Amino acid sequence: MSIPTRALAYFDDEPTFVHAARTLGIQAHLFTEPAEFTAHLRALGLPLTSRDRQEVPAPAFDARER
Repeated sequence: MSIPTRALAYFDDEPTFVHAARTLGIQAHLFTEPAEFTAHLRALGLPLTSRDRQEVPAPAFDARER
């Protein structure tokens, strides 16, 4: 599997590791508190709770797929 580095996201509370990931072209985010980490994940559109999942539209179901 070949995933482009720009499609990856890396989160850490260690500045050295975040800098290394950025050097490789990965979206890297430094966080120091859980709320900050959650905000970064939500900014990327990742559902974190059942409420978040409800806000993400479900894929359309096609009866012909059965």
